[in-house]
Amino acid sequence: MRNLAYLLMAGLLAACTYNPPPEVTLDGPANGLFEVDETIVLRFSEPVLKSSLEIRVWPGQKDLYDVEGEFLDSVEPILDICTALTSPCGAGDGVKLSFVGDRREAQLVVSPESLGPFGKPLVLEVTGALADDSGHKKGVSHFFDFQIVQEKWDPFADVIEDDSTTEEVVITEPLNVWEGPVLMHADFTSPIKLSQQFYCDLNVNQMTGDFVLLLTDADPIEGAPLNTNKPEELYQDTGDEAFIFVIHGVVSINPEGEKVFESEPVTLFQSIGPITFELRDMVTAGHIDETGEIARWDGTLAVKEVYYEVNGQGTLYPSDQANFEVFELLPEQIPEKLPYVCDPDPCSVVGGRCDLLPVWPPPTVCPEEE
Repeated sequence: MRNLAYLLMAGLLAACTYNPPPEVTLDGPANGLFEVDETIVLRFSEPVLKSSLEIRVWPGQKDLYDVEGEFLDSVEPILDICTALTSPCGAGDGVKLSFVGDRREAQLVVSPESLGPFGKPLVLEVTGALADDSGHKKGVSHFFDFQIVQEKWDPFADVIEDDSTTEEVVITEPLNVWEGPVLMHADFTSPIKLSQQFYCDLNVNQMTGDFVLLLTDADPIEGAPLNTNKPEELYQDTGDEAFIFVIHGVVSINPEGEKVFESEPVTLFQSIGPITFELRDMVTAGHIDETGEIARWDGTLAVKEVYYEVNGQGTLYPSDQANFEVFELLPEQIPEKLPYVCDPDPCSVVGGRCDLLPVWPPPTVCPEEE
């Protein structure tokens, strides 16, 4: 009887063995930017049914989402449901989706402007219909932040150009980019959930396009969502755990006549009690919108590596990216102690870490003293 009981129990356990649904990941460059016509690869943890792979593409501007990360009711997909069986899809049949090999990989190729203008932040959705050969569905959608660009800029490549062979580009008219106090907000969801908000001052050299963004730590007030982007729900941290760092890059005009930006890599390091994290080789790229009531920069913030340490135990995570926003602050929303780019000593504002450019104030964007 006991042996029979063991056999029955073994049979029940075998019958109840959990069969996890297929997982999906997006293969891509460390900065989250794909050139037009470049293959975007989706990888699956096991072979999936061809009929179960459904994708959508949504606009990625952060102001189109609520605090829970859900799309506002007025937001419509740029590309509605597309499958390998209905491909090609979208405007001019410019989006092609196909499987490779043993159905553990699918490839997505986007032709010029099939998903709108270059340089705009986008979100790729793989719906919860994704299922394995046994019909076991994922059940929930997975979302990936990315951009399509006309020409990729790789900030992680060690490239040295001979100045004698480089033709200097002369800007004859000011760019007229808005500058001043702004708020920056980004949400990383993988490998760890991490919301980042910063009060910033933005200065732009209107003739060269050089920009410097001085960022100071902003934290949610008590009771506010951890990922809030509302200035009234944030306060500027100036204590021992506060920090300041700088993003430096260039604003330019793309072939469509739009203002776009790209930054140089910078590492954000912070240690809070037993926790240390580093966002290594962080870069930004995106599009500037000055058509609304306030100026906005929308783009993708990418990191080459994420280092996370708790009580001396460190973990190194691979590259990740998140769509982010930078938007103009109204006068009443500017913190009283906000440091400015052209201040001689912005570090005096905070009691914690402060990382500035080697020469400060930065001469590329700050007028010389007379």
